[in-house]
Amino acid sequence: LHSPCLTYLIPVSWFLLALVPVCYTECFDEMVVQTSAGRIRGKTMRVLSGKVTAYLGIPYAEPPIGQLRFAKPVPSKPWTNVREVTKYSNTCYQNVSNSESKALWEKIWSPNTELSENCLYLNLWVPSPRPKKAAVMVWIHGGAFMSGSSSLLVYNGRFLSHTQKVIVVSMNYRLGVFGFLALPGNSDVPGNMGLFDQRLALQWVHDNIAAFGGNPKSVTLFGQSAGAASINMHLIASQSSSLFHRVIMQSGSSNTPWAFVKSVDAKHRAAAFGKRIGCPYSSDAEFLSCLRGKSAYDVLCYSLADPQSNLLSQVIFLPVATGDFFTEKAEMLMQQKIVEKKQILQGTNRDEATYFLAMGGPGFSKDTESVIGRKDFVKAVKWILPENTVLTVDDIECEYIDEKDEDSTINYRDAVASMAADSLFVCPMKQFANKYAGQGNKVYSYLFNHLPPAGAWQKWMGVMHGYEIVFVFGMPFNKFGKWTQAEEVLSKNMMNYWSTFARTGNPIGQEVTTVKWPVYTQLKQQYIILNAKRLEVKKKFRKQTCNFWNQEIPKLVKRYEST
Repeated sequence: LHSPCLTYLIPVSWFLLALVPVCYTECFDEMVVQTSAGRIRGKTMRVLSGKVTAYLGIPYAEPPIGQLRFAKPVPSKPWTNVREVTKYSNTCYQNVSNSESKALWEKIWSPNTELSENCLYLNLWVPSPRPKKAAVMVWIHGGAFMSGSSSLLVYNGRFLSHTQKVIVVSMNYRLGVFGFLALPGNSDVPGNMGLFDQRLALQWVHDNIAAFGGNPKSVTLFGQSAGAASINMHLIASQSSSLFHRVIMQSGSSNTPWAFVKSVDAKHRAAAFGKRIGCPYSSDAEFLSCLRGKSAYDVLCYSLADPQSNLLSQVIFLPVATGDFFTEKAEMLMQQKIVEKKQILQGTNRDEATYFLAMGGPGFSKDTESVIGRKDFVKAVKWILPENTVLTVDDIECEYIDEKDEDSTINYRDAVASMAADSLFVCPMKQFANKYAGQGNKVYSYLFNHLPPAGAWQKWMGVMHGYEIVFVFGMPFNKFGKWTQAEEVLSKNMMNYWSTFARTGNPIGQEVTTVKWPVYTQLKQQYIILNAKRLEVKKKFRKQTCNFWNQEIPKLVKRYEST
């Protein structure tokens, strides 16, 4: 039968069917996500046998320029069109090395985008297809609070996201004078602006991560060096602690001498900086008005320390243990009192301080064996110790030099390296672990002890500060670099430990393994050795030496202050 009505409906039906794929493509584009500020579109990245969707350069705050320089971050204004977020943002203003080295170990740490104050952006890597309620891992980079960027090659989250099916997030935050100038008592510039940046980024994750397939109730912070110290500060700050659930702290904590500055010192440093740049302090308002009128380049240049000063004084602008970032009393920063219980994975590398010694320690060089005698030993100890310390070189020599080896130049070199690592990294982190475990938190600890054969540094420098990061982010699976199969396995295992901890609060979870990762306690102080071999349980790492730094030294200080 022929019906004029049917004749009409058939072409119309085919027309409607033809529209369906178009509508489906537009409405269900996996790369387009609605955020609280507007829609964004990422890009697909092929990773090994699969792919991830990357969202690079998402603004979480307004550019901190003009009147917003040195001020708390302001959430990003909304936009109407779909915003393309397919490339990294600017790098926050910082001093950059002029080295033209093509070595892998320098290339992966070098800023790779333009320097700018307009730098408050974050990045996400999401497994494809988009997951449902995936664990979220938020990376906070290190760099002594004065350098670094989320766009560094070593921090690419694609391998971790793809292999472990987690959402990886990274962020930029203001550095140096831009992020940590402090006028304690001034509500506009109380200090800790870089930490406020981090908190706002964490709030963005909390508010938006569900739209990417993430679970806002399963957010783990992980970071290294100053990033780990920042995480420790968020643990203490009540307004931050509700935004995450677990933490991984690599080679850093807030109780280290390089992680914070007293409020009185912060004000003195601000005034000295103002004098150098031509903004002598008269009042807070005039001081800030003058500084905001200077170019970013001048602000950076005049904020840098004398390279000949001692190690700790080279980092001038740091978090300050006061102000409204820490709503509790400032003493809590040192007492390590927490707001609520968290599961913690923390650890250090075998040779944390050798890199810093090679970059400026008296008698040390990255190009030589750096064997030193007692004369350079004395200079190096004074270069490392904070100013006005009650410690003497004799105290250090007694603790670190065996009498029968006093004439050994290698022994003096290694003694300085151990002393610096213990005082700046190992022992503060042991103190952190002991206090947190004693407060009823579940703590897991590790010592990273693998020396990559592809390293470009002197053998004496060993397993340096930052070496573990390439394995956490899956760098051995990248196309460049001479990695062994054993190192690929180590990287795969470490990504699994980190992500399993993020999902379950235990680095090994429910897996059946020959070696269990024990919980760290004040009594046993057990930890795992991480290298290309099988897992190995050890206990009481540097216990006697850390008793010297964490117990004997405070007694000396107390005795000194009472006289």
